[in-house]
Amino acid sequence: LAESPRRAASFAALEATLAGAARLGAEYVVTHLNWTEDVADRGRAEALAHDAAARIAGLARRHGVPVHVEVGGYTGGFHEAAQFAALARAHPGLGLCLDVGHLWLIAAARGRPAYRDIETLAPHARSLHLWAARDLATYRAHGHLPLAPDLSPADGGLDVRRALEPVRAARPDCAVIFESAWPGA
Repeated sequence: LAESPRRAASFAALEATLAGAARLGAEYVVTHLNWTEDVADRGRAEALAHDAAARIAGLARRHGVPVHVEVGGYTGGFHEAAQFAALARAHPGLGLCLDVGHLWLIAAARGRPAYRDIETLAPHARSLHLWAARDLATYRAHGHLPLAPDLSPADGGLDVRRALEPVRAARPDCAVIFESAWPGA
């Protein structure tokens, strides 16, 4: 696979992050599969993803810090839950980080049920990012909204309890991170 300067820089940055994480005694690091451009061709996207996963797993072993690859839907050729599950199975040293808010938005954008995606990914989850997701317009306007007791799935948003059930059943030790962004930050 051809190595672009941006992709090479991405791996160099991840290696520096892992070195720092090891010095600090971090439990794990979360990263994304980074693309230099949208890869619509499924075969090429899968090859790039598996190449990246192998490289990430090698870096994790070298530095002694586990890496969780955050599930995303950023590319046309690699966005399905089954593809990420296959990636985790092929590279057992890697875990997946399920950002349930992004999974909710990606599923809506691609016309599929988010909870089914979460069920497919649950056995591979090592960490979760939780925030209040409703729709793309709300996300673009406000980003990662914090969870709050007055939020309800009846308002059209993610049912966090329903999203958590399959993950907690499959991976009761899964780390949970409450993710939010301050307005204007």
